[in-house]
Amino acid sequence: QNQDVAMLDSHVFGSSGLNELRFQFARRYVGSDVTRYCPGCPAENRPSIRLGKVGIAPNRSTEDRWQLVNAFTYLLPDRLGDHSLKVGIEASFVDIDLFQPAGFDGVFTFGTDRPFNPADEATYPDRYLRNDGDPFDHPNSRVYAVFAQDHWKPRPTLTVSLGVRWDYEDALGV
Repeated sequence: QNQDVAMLDSHVFGSSGLNELRFQFARRYVGSDVTRYCPGCPAENRPSIRLGKVGIAPNRSTEDRWQLVNAFTYLLPDRLGDHSLKVGIEASFVDIDLFQPAGFDGVFTFGTDRPFNPADEATYPDRYLRNDGDPFDHPNSRVYAVFAQDHWKPRPTLTVSLGVRWDYEDALGV
């Protein structure tokens, strides 16, 4: 489920300036819960079939993003050609509520499709994985950006676009 609302305010400064201010709130919800069909069931992976539930189910995440962007464009005609200069800033605040008990009910991996037989070691699982710990996480993030660009048209048949952008994100691992 994705929901968002955005507002844009454009302000014209004479014949050569334009300021665009944009605000956005967006929410993304993703979730799957198979608990009612298979509570406590482990996953069983075989060469030709996957049985039980998916090892990463149940899971859910909610991501809320607050974003503010301001960009100012200034037109400079007849300065060794025409220039369209644009500068701007951006700030995004991303709050994430994550629940993912991946592998908490266990995952059996078999190297054969033959049914389990206690007398035949070849039918025993090759691997068993079971995770534990805290399934809740909040990998929140803050993103800041500054940019400047110029679209220069020195001749009617040639346009040169130059720009620079700096981004900073304080998310874990970034």
